[in-house]
Amino acid sequence: RAFVDENGNNFKDVMEPFASVASSVTASTDTAGVNLNIRNPGTGAVGNSSLSGYISYTPIPGQGYVSTGSVWVGWAGDENFDNIFYAQTISTFTWDAVSSTWAYSRSGVLGGTSYYMAAFLDMNSNGQPDEDSGEPIGFYSSGGQMAPLYVPASSAVVRDIFMVSPSTGYISGVVHYYGAMTGSAMVQAWNRACDNEGGNKNCSSRSYFNVVSTSVTDYPFTLRFLDPTTSYQMSAVMDLNGNRMTDPGEPSAFLPSYVVTGTTAAVLTMMDPGQMAGGNIGEISGIITYGGHQGGNKIVRLFRGSFGGAPIHTLDVTARCLGNSCNYTLSGLPLASDYYVDSFVDTSFNGQYEPAAEPYGRIASPISLTQATPVSRNNYFTLDDPGTVIVSTGSNSLSGSITVRGAASGGVIRTRLYAYSGSRDAMQVPVRVATYTYSGSAAYSFPDLPAGSYLVQAYADHDGDFVADSTEAWGQSRTADNGIGMASPEEQKSFSICVRTPITAGQTLNGSLETTDCSSSERNAYEDRYSFQGRAGDIVTAEMLASGFSDTYLYLYGPVVTGTNTYTGGSSQAPNAYNLLAADDDGAGNLNSRVSGVILPVDGVYTIGAASYGNSITGAYTLSLRVSGGSNGSIAGTVRYNGTQGGSLNVGLFNSDPRNSQGAQPVAGVSMNVPGDFAFSDLPTGTTYYIAGFVDVNANNSPDSGEDFGLYPNPVTLRIGQNVSGLLLEINASTEA
Repeated sequence: RAFVDENGNNFKDVMEPFASVASSVTASTDTAGVNLNIRNPGTGAVGNSSLSGYISYTPIPGQGYVSTGSVWVGWAGDENFDNIFYAQTISTFTWDAVSSTWAYSRSGVLGGTSYYMAAFLDMNSNGQPDEDSGEPIGFYSSGGQMAPLYVPASSAVVRDIFMVSPSTGYISGVVHYYGAMTGSAMVQAWNRACDNEGGNKNCSSRSYFNVVSTSVTDYPFTLRFLDPTTSYQMSAVMDLNGNRMTDPGEPSAFLPSYVVTGTTAAVLTMMDPGQMAGGNIGEISGIITYGGHQGGNKIVRLFRGSFGGAPIHTLDVTARCLGNSCNYTLSGLPLASDYYVDSFVDTSFNGQYEPAAEPYGRIASPISLTQATPVSRNNYFTLDDPGTVIVSTGSNSLSGSITVRGAASGGVIRTRLYAYSGSRDAMQVPVRVATYTYSGSAAYSFPDLPAGSYLVQAYADHDGDFVADSTEAWGQSRTADNGIGMASPEEQKSFSICVRTPITAGQTLNGSLETTDCSSSERNAYEDRYSFQGRAGDIVTAEMLASGFSDTYLYLYGPVVTGTNTYTGGSSQAPNAYNLLAADDDGAGNLNSRVSGVILPVDGVYTIGAASYGNSITGAYTLSLRVSGGSNGSIAGTVRYNGTQGGSLNVGLFNSDPRNSQGAQPVAGVSMNVPGDFAFSDLPTGTTYYIAGFVDVNANNSPDSGEDFGLYPNPVTLRIGQNVSGLLLEINASTEA
C-alpha cells in the first residue's frame, strides 16, 4: 500500500490519495516488481448510473463548538473508505441551531457494483472526517449497521443520509511522565465491545500533546465526544515513530480497569521501557516548614507500615532549605501503599529524634505509590516545638514554684509538662512548654488542662540551645503515684533545680548533703545530683556509701520518658515511672544504697540523685559509678525453606510477637537470596526478641497475605554477654490462596 501523507502525521487519512495491492507472491529466488497507482479520492471510473438524495443534520442546542463548515459526501469500495471512488462537497453549513437539509446529485457512476456511502461536516476545513474532534458523521446503514449500497447498471439510485451529532461524553485527567525522552505523545480511550455494537455510537477518542522538556511532568487532557453510556479503557504512549501504536521502546501507560464518562481525575503515568513490571520507580516529595528558633539539621524520615521501628530512609535536607522551608525528595522507592513521612530538627546533632526537646512534624495518613501514580508530590507539613501543639484542653490549672540552687546566672528557665497516659510514645512528648526569666526562683503555671497526673521538668538554659546540657541546673517534680495533679500538696508541686556534678565510669567522688542542696522531689530530703553520658545498652551500677550519717537513698533518672509504670515511692531496681529508671534504699548493705545492672534504654545525659532516707539529713558520703558495655549479645541461626515462591528471604528480630501484636516493631533485619545462615550482633541484652522470616514475593519489605512465613517457636531473651546460636527458622508454605 502507498499513500500521500498530506498532513504529515504518518497515518493514512480518509481523504488522502491512496493505492494498495491485495496480495503479492514472490518465490525465494525471484525478484518481483510491484506497481501501485496512487489515485486521488473521487477519481472512480465513469459509468451511466446516478446517485441522489438528501443529507440532513440537526445540531444539539447549546453545543457551541459547532460553527461553520462544508458538507461532504462520498462513496467508497470498502467500509474503511480507503478507496473512495466518488466524492463531492455539496454545501457550506452555517451554524443556526436548527435542522438543515442539503440535496446532492452525482452522475457518471459506474453501475453493477456496491458502494459504502458516508457524509460528514468538515468544521475544521482540513478535508478529513474528524470524529475525535466532534465533526458530525453519517453513514448509509441497514438495521443500524453500516451496509453496502448496490447500484445497478444504467440506474438512478436515491438514498438519504442523516448526520449524527457528536456524543456528549468526556473523560479528563492528566498524563504523568517522569522520564528523559521527548516527542509527540497520545492519550486515548476506547471500548471494543461498544465498537462491535455498530450504530452511531462514538466509542473512542484520542488527544495529542508534546513532551518537550524533562522539567514538565504533568500533561492535562480532555477526551470529548464519547458515548456517555459507555465506560472505556485508556492508554497513553509517546509515539516516537508516529504510527499511532504502542511499540517496543516507547514510554507508555495502560489502565486495565474501565473508566466511566464524566470522570475528571483519570491518571495515567507513562513508564520508560523496563519499568512496567514495577521496580523502584516511586518518589515522594514535598516541603517541610519550621518557624521556631531552635537550630540544627532538618532530618526527614521514611517508614513502612507505621511510624514505629527504624526508618527505611533518612535524609538530611538542611542544604535544601530557603528561609523557613525545606524541600525534600525520597526517590527510588518500590510501589506500596503504606509509606509514612516525618521530620525533626536535630538540635543535638546526633541523628536521633529526641521527643522531649526537638521540633517535630509528620504526615499522619499513609502515602500510596501505585503503577498509575508512582510519584506523590505536594506533601507539605509543619514542624512544631515540643509542647506548642495543644491536643487536649480542660478547665484545670497546675502551678507551683521552682527554686534554683547553685546555678550560674544568665539564660532562661525552660519548663516541660508531661501527661501520664499509659502510652510511652505519647508520654515522651511534652504537652505544654513555658519559659521564664532566669532568677533565684520562678513560678510556673499551666492553665486549661484536663484533669490527670503530670510531671513537670525544668532546666536553666544558659547557652540557649533548648537542651538540658549535663552542666546546666536541672530538676523535676515527683514521679511517684503517676506524678502530681491539681489537688496534690503544694510541696509536691514545687521543686528545685540545681547544677549536676559530672561523674564518669570508674570514678568515686566524695560528696556531702548540705542544707543548701536541692530538695529531693521523691522524699523530704536534701539531694545532690550527678550527670553522666550514657549509651543505649550500657549496664550501669551506682553505689552510695554514707560516712557522716546513716541510711542513704539513690535515684537514677533517664534523659527521656521510657516507662509507664506506677511507682509507689519505695525501693525498686526498675520502677520505670516516667524517666525514673531505678531507686534503692539498702541495696549496698549497712543502710547504704546501690542500683545495679540497669540497662540504659537510650543514648543521652543520665542523672543520679544522691539523698538520705531520713528527713533533712546532712553529712558526708561517697558515690561511685561503674559502666560496662551491654550491647554485646548476638543471635544467629539458619533459615530453611522448601517452598516454591520466588523472592528474597527476609529475616527480622521483633520486640513482640509479629503475628499477634500490632505494635510489634522490627529491631534488626537481613535479606538473603537463598536459604542459609543469618546473624544479628551488637544486640542490647536483658531484652526478649522474636524471630520471624518470610518470602518477599512483591519486594515491598513487608510480609503480605499469601507470602510464605515462619516464626521461631520460642522468644529469645539475651542475658548479659550472651551469644545465642544454632537456631533453626523454618519458613512454611502459605495455606492462603
